[in-house]
Amino acid sequence: MVRFLIRFFVSGVFLGLVVSTFTGCSDPEAKFSEDIARADELIDEGRYDSAINILNRLNEEFPERAIVLNEMGRVYEAQGEDFFAGIYFEQAGRLDPEFSESLLVAARYFESEGDTERALEVVDDYLEQYPDDAEAWRFSANMLADSRRLQSALSAHLRAERLDGPARNPEYAASMGELYLEAGNVAQAEVHFETALEEAPADRFRALMGLLATSYGEENFARSEEIIGLLEEEFPGAVESSALAIAQEQVQLWRLQQETLAQEIAALEAQRAADEAAAAEAEMSEEEEATDEAGSTAEVAGQPGGKFAGLDVSQAADEEAMEEEEVEIELPPPPPPPEPTTYELAIAAREGGNFDRAVPLFWKAVQEDPDDAELWAELSKTYLMEGDPENAEIAILEALRREPSSLQYTLTYLNVVQQSRSQARFMEELESAYNRIPNSPDIVLAMARAYAQPGGNPSNASYFYREFLEMAPNHPEVVAARRELNALP
Repeated sequence: MVRFLIRFFVSGVFLGLVVSTFTGCSDPEAKFSEDIARADELIDEGRYDSAINILNRLNEEFPERAIVLNEMGRVYEAQGEDFFAGIYFEQAGRLDPEFSESLLVAARYFESEGDTERALEVVDDYLEQYPDDAEAWRFSANMLADSRRLQSALSAHLRAERLDGPARNPEYAASMGELYLEAGNVAQAEVHFETALEEAPADRFRALMGLLATSYGEENFARSEEIIGLLEEEFPGAVESSALAIAQEQVQLWRLQQETLAQEIAALEAQRAADEAAAAEAEMSEEEEATDEAGSTAEVAGQPGGKFAGLDVSQAADEEAMEEEEVEIELPPPPPPPEPTTYELAIAAREGGNFDRAVPLFWKAVQEDPDDAELWAELSKTYLMEGDPENAEIAILEALRREPSSLQYTLTYLNVVQQSRSQARFMEELESAYNRIPNSPDIVLAMARAYAQPGGNPSNASYFYREFLEMAPNHPEVVAARRELNALP
């Protein structure tokens, strides 16, 4: 009996092990997880060939599994095969949102391998999912700048600056100044170079060279001379060996001309002083002669038969007073009207449809007061009226950076983006604005209308229309909003 029980117990244990083993092997997902864990260990141990064998098998058995592709990317990354690592990281990021951060890793590898176009495409996809990643925007901006797509590079930098907060990030000020300078926007280039000069010591040389380029380009030789002096003091020989060596030569020639002119002016001043002294001496002699003649006339006037002969004293005084009253009094001319400000001139030019004059005037006004958000907003409006939404976007972003909570500037920015960017990008910006200012009826209505577009989301549109109607029953768009709500499918 005991032997029977022992045999029964052993048989039961054996059967349990067999069943357990069979069950484990029959669960593909459990086996998949075990193989992934094993491949992960092999990668950490540096046994890359063994890891890749497991992963290749898994990729055949379980195609389009993002975790397998991501692990393959890790293998190639560890082996220094950056391009192939990028390919697998990109595939993993596109297949599964859980691995979407791998898109940025892939973009960096493509960029390091010289495939800038592919890197830009991948980082754009990453930024659609992570629009608040300032460093990714900077990475994109640098690649766009290298590709000579200056306006897009500036837009990417400005997106990053919005994320940095209301204060400009000085770390990138010199780079943005150089981009603005290449784009021909000297006024804004100077603003960024000055920021770099004051707040980014590591970029002091680039900032000084940028300011030299702008001042020399504007023929401001006095400022150029000042900057060259700083460069010679801090970076001896740098100007002579640069493309701006001609500026130094021109400034030296200008200084020589100024000294020659100063000598000529000094000589003219000396001659004028001598002439004035001679004139004064001659006038003194004439006055002495006139005094002598006046004495003789007084004697004659005192005798009978003079001008008032035959009149008594009071009558003579009255006659003399009447003659004085007849002298016409000349009033001073009225003061001239005040000169119009640069801003007023810019507005007048824009209202007259002269955008070629209005835009430079607005830039001059911005240069005079770069912290005035309204000036940036008016510049953006002018660009938009001119049909230049890209520059309009750059200008309104500057206004928003100075007043990030402004509803007016937010709505203007959304209007610009709607005209200059894709529908997906517009929706991204619109949702971001709604998250920041959820109590704005205008933004809620914009959300409703965006979702009501063909291919949109009628359910979301209905929600936002009702939200708008409840929030702002007296809004001027209420009637139109009700009509649009009733027309939803």
